[in-house]
Amino acid sequence: MKTVQTLFTAIVLLCSTALSGQHGPEVHQEIEARKVAFLSQKLSLTTSEAQTFWPIYNEYSEQMHNLRRARKKSHRAQKQDTSLSDAELEASIREQFELERGEIAIREKYFDLFKTVLSMEKIARLYNLEHEFKRELLREMRENCKRGK
Repeated sequence: MKTVQTLFTAIVLLCSTALSGQHGPEVHQEIEARKVAFLSQKLSLTTSEAQTFWPIYNEYSEQMHNLRRARKKSHRAQKQDTSLSDAELEASIREQFELERGEIAIREKYFDLFKTVLSMEKIARLYNLEHEFKRELLREMRENCKRGK
């Protein structure tokens, strides 16, 4: 999972212009919009489910995005500063552990919230569809990079 996220990030950074010709938040917004469309089509939510689900999912998605960004920033800082003492390296590694625990806490919190709106079958399908979307996006970006777009 962590390898897929790292690969995803690298491909997004390398091929962001291939995807949309834009940089930064615009790329993230475009990907999120595509993900919403993909999930909407595949989940077959009722109108009632959709009205309750999307605000919850959007909060979940934003919290996960912010946490992953913090993890990348922390990891990058540790990797770039080669003069860190053992104590500083240990603190950095422990910070990574804490951020990973934070990701699990967010996933558990929102799983409980999703249960108030969706059936267990739709929740399981949601998680599978998130992975399917990432795989599809990676495949598309690899193809765009190969074509030089």
